[in-house]
Amino acid sequence: MAKNKAIGILCVILLVCGLMLFLFPSIRSAEDRESGQQDIAFFEETITDITVASFDSEDTTLDTILPFPALYKASLTYNRNLIENYQKDLSSARLAIPHLDLKAYGFEAECFGILEIPSVGYEVPVYLGSSDFHLEKGAALLGGTSLPIGGTNTHAVIAGHNTWRGSKRFDLLRELSPGDTVLFRNPWETLTYRIVSKDIILPDESDTIRIQPNRDLLSLLTCTHPNTHRVLIVCERELL
Repeated sequence: MAKNKAIGILCVILLVCGLMLFLFPSIRSAEDRESGQQDIAFFEETITDITVASFDSEDTTLDTILPFPALYKASLTYNRNLIENYQKDLSSARLAIPHLDLKAYGFEAECFGILEIPSVGYEVPVYLGSSDFHLEKGAALLGGTSLPIGGTNTHAVIAGHNTWRGSKRFDLLRELSPGDTVLFRNPWETLTYRIVSKDIILPDESDTIRIQPNRDLLSLLTCTHPNTHRVLIVCERELL
């Protein structure tokens, strides 16, 4: 009797352990989504609060009308330096390095902006630098590519996992086609882009993510299944 009872308890324990292993990816995926949504909410709260404070100020200089002026100037400088240096280093290590330390410029949000693709109902926070941590939480702007603040001679490249812990991420890109709209909300405005091309490339084709003269581009990048190639969607700024 005692032996049968022990066997029964062991079976229950093994069943529970198996169930936990099965559910673990889904639990972690839900945690990642929740973390990303919290970062989106805090980003929106951050830019709303500072915009209201700017318009309430009696000082009408550029530095008070424009939210986070120091961050904006640093972003412009970063993009300008990329043009002057011809993006010489686009190694994997370089792509993971954040463009700027946001908090050093008084910007407390974790992400630099929000990527939105209306046709598939997708919204994701975008972090600076393609570290594993950033890619787990959402999407990442590749270091050594432009910051998405608009302007000619810029090419911002946002990478994301195809799927992550059982949930779809940039796998949704396969549903997109040239002509679809892609939005990026940075700390100052929402930029509108239109998809102009969709290609399958090799992982080492770095020229495809470089700046193209006189163009304002934003590209989306993810891996294929199996992980042998990359899906690259190039979008061009649409001035309204």
